[in-house]
Amino acid sequence: MNKWLAVTSAAVFALAGAGACPAQSARVASAAADQDASQNTPGESGETPLQEIVVTAQKRAEKLQDVPISISVLSGAALDTTTAMGMSEQLGRVPGLATTTAMQNGGTVVTVRGVAPPYALFNGASTVGYYLDSVPFGLVKSAISPDLDPYDLSRVEVLRGPQGVLYGAASLNGVVRVLTQDADLERFEFKSRVSGSYTESGGGNGRADAAVNVPIVDGMLAARLVVGYESLSGWIDRPNKNNVNDTTFSNVRLKVNAQPTSDLSVGLSYWRSRDRYDDVSQGYTYNLNSETIAEPIDNGFDAYGLKIGYQFPQLTVSSSTSYLTYQSDGVLDLGPQITGNAGDPLFTGLDSKIFTEELNVNSSGAGPWLWSAGGIYRRGKDYQNQALPGVLAEPLYWTDSSTSYAIFGQLTRRFLNGLFDVSAGARYFHDEVRDVTAPGIFDSQPLNATFNHVSPRAVFNWHLSSDLTAYASYSTGFRSGFGQGPLTVLSAPGLPPVQPDKLDNYEVGFKGSLGEAFSFDASAYFLKWRNVQQSVNVFFNGAGVSADVNAPSASGPGIDLSATLRPLTGLTLSGNFSWNHLETDQQVASAGSVYFEKGNRLVYSPEYVAGLAADYTWPLGSSGLIARLSSSGNYTSNFYANTAEATGVRMFEGESVVTTRASFALESPKSWTASVYVENLNNYKGSPLPNNQSTPNPAWHLPDNLLERTRPRTVGIQFDYHWRN
Repeated sequence: MNKWLAVTSAAVFALAGAGACPAQSARVASAAADQDASQNTPGESGETPLQEIVVTAQKRAEKLQDVPISISVLSGAALDTTTAMGMSEQLGRVPGLATTTAMQNGGTVVTVRGVAPPYALFNGASTVGYYLDSVPFGLVKSAISPDLDPYDLSRVEVLRGPQGVLYGAASLNGVVRVLTQDADLERFEFKSRVSGSYTESGGGNGRADAAVNVPIVDGMLAARLVVGYESLSGWIDRPNKNNVNDTTFSNVRLKVNAQPTSDLSVGLSYWRSRDRYDDVSQGYTYNLNSETIAEPIDNGFDAYGLKIGYQFPQLTVSSSTSYLTYQSDGVLDLGPQITGNAGDPLFTGLDSKIFTEELNVNSSGAGPWLWSAGGIYRRGKDYQNQALPGVLAEPLYWTDSSTSYAIFGQLTRRFLNGLFDVSAGARYFHDEVRDVTAPGIFDSQPLNATFNHVSPRAVFNWHLSSDLTAYASYSTGFRSGFGQGPLTVLSAPGLPPVQPDKLDNYEVGFKGSLGEAFSFDASAYFLKWRNVQQSVNVFFNGAGVSADVNAPSASGPGIDLSATLRPLTGLTLSGNFSWNHLETDQQVASAGSVYFEKGNRLVYSPEYVAGLAADYTWPLGSSGLIARLSSSGNYTSNFYANTAEATGVRMFEGESVVTTRASFALESPKSWTASVYVENLNNYKGSPLPNNQSTPNPAWHLPDNLLERTRPRTVGIQFDYHWRN
């Protein structure tokens, strides 16, 4: 480990010092976290002035430059004008992060630095924590994240590496924080955007979003309402119907903020999201599926939040109470693969309910000591059911529940007038897990288990100057274990319950800027992932059924590099590159089969993620209009899956993903922007989903009709308007 860490550390610092690798900066052209985004108005050249970004990644307001974490920030102002279809597309452009769409029931799976959950449904919690403001979006035994409408957000913070001290067991190797705009207590505001587009091999698409802010009691009480609707045409053709995978998204968000006194703040929030897929975006080619049975999916969530904060002279206390419900119903036509009958589709239902209460206490003031402490209580249940005619005599019903609590704290000491600081923290976590199958289905003993863990963190942060920071850290992550699912118990009754897994991260980083011309963020790390939760396929009635095992360990080094360069007035170049060498340390065998050889990459774990972007603005004479030309591209390397066959276990490889986009916009000083854009400009038609199509006569493999497909080239126009008093 020491050899790898030394080599990658030296490489990172050499590249950062030479400015050899572009990427996301610590200072970017976006609004500060707690600052009005509209104050970032273009100058005469069309450039947006650089401002310091303020984040709350460590549960206190800090400049991004000073936070000793590998972190990326997406500004709300930029997201308002994005032409991306949803949040998943935006996250897929962040350094070190990859997203995939679940084959079964849709939904998004987020991977950071190659640490991935094995599958989306019923195979363990996510490896990445996901937050909607203060509402944790984490299910008990499924790794689904929502594909949100990214309109009217304050910012999105993406934290790479374990965040177990401040964010708990759901953040094994990262956290995504989606932070919405609070209601403005003093000013009326209205903004909206509408767009229309056309997808090749498909049809027309439309989107409309609007946000309105209304002060109710000037300076004390206000409400903010956001609504959105998007309709996307299908492009997958079946023998009996064309463009079957039409999709609609709807979104409503309401926030009410009150400031009864200068020290007391109260916030209420409600977020409702619904996704309807008439059919899956899967096929044996990019636009063809040979089956005739429709495979609709309905996903949605309701998130309720209450946050109360009080500022005392020396500390701040905040309470966050939330309740989340998530529903998912989907049909997948596995009949031809299992029974030979296309009339035997698999139905899967998931209904999750999560209650969370968290209390945080943070020091305030400018003294040499900073500290944070808190506690959290969480109660969650996943209600699941599956029906498969022709295979199961009756539907399966089962429940996975988790009741947990944690206490945590972090202490920081500044030295030599803030030249450097040292932090140490820990979190104690207690989780009671219970898996119950409805009686009468089959004879299976429910799992009752308790998991306890202490997650430590230590950081040395060196402020070389006001614009340069270096840090070294050690952090840990943890996930609870769980029992095998009902189908797994039926097909492989000898498999034991899955044990908890733990991840250690050793990291060094260097971030900073050279004026407004160049900024960078570079980090090198070494991961040691113990008792890795992984999924494999076992046979049930001739078909592969997902089962879970623990690999002894996986480890490897990695780097994240990002930078922004402004070589000319109006021109901004940026890019990122991430690499990880996360591989199994030894052979993984269970029930007489070898599932992973030493040196194998883990399931759904990409090795490389990279991106490039260019943005050029210039004034159009004396008209006051600003022209903006933008382009970007992203690359995610292929990843693997495995399946059991009569002759053993075979590893299968997906395709690497390359997508590009471009846009041209006119920005008016009268608060409107008009743009034309192209998404998937290179018309990528592959599938990242691993499959063994090239393998002759396998005993079982994923049906070609289930290969995930990316939306083909889409051309559109968009109009944005923003007004406030």
